[in-house]
Amino acid sequence: MKQEYFDLAYNKAREQGFSASDSLSIATKVLNDYKPEKVSIKKSFALNTNNYSSGNILDILVGYPEPDTEEIYGGRVLSYDGWKNVPSKPMTFDLNHFNYDATLGVANDLPEEWQNFSVKIDDWYYDEEGLKAKAYVPDTELGKKFLEDYQKGKYGVSIEADGYLEGNLIKDWEIKGGTFHTDPSYTKTKPSKQ
Repeated sequence: MKQEYFDLAYNKAREQGFSASDSLSIATKVLNDYKPEKVSIKKSFALNTNNYSSGNILDILVGYPEPDTEEIYGGRVLSYDGWKNVPSKPMTFDLNHFNYDATLGVANDLPEEWQNFSVKIDDWYYDEEGLKAKAYVPDTELGKKFLEDYQKGKYGVSIEADGYLEGNLIKDWEIKGGTFHTDPSYTKTKPSKQ
């Protein structure tokens, strides 16, 4: 990706009449001053409900290093090495990116009863399938409804991450939060209805 910026700066300088050596100096300075754009993103994954544990505890697949639908159609791509950045602290996941959207001032049509619902996520680990975690669902009426919907395959997992955008590649990213999502964009483990 850096080579593209260098080439673009060099060619632009040459088009503007600079000598080859001056164009080389300009392109080198552009490359040295280049800082990738820091971005916040959300990426969704389908859950395999066969990972269901017992009671209100779920073992979930949080993500894996394979293309999602955004990447397949030419959109932003998460660098594969980021999946090994296992979070070191517990987090809470909400529904349909409600808190993420609220923070950005984006409208989210999540029904009011679910707007304060969250699931505690911890015990992160990485294995041959991808990044996994334990999810502790609250022992409430909404928690019971969530588990019923989850077991029916209604939800996928979506991460919220910060990283650096170079072209359409997001590098040096790490998970900052997440959600259970009704329309996941990753297709490897589509919810299996039991």
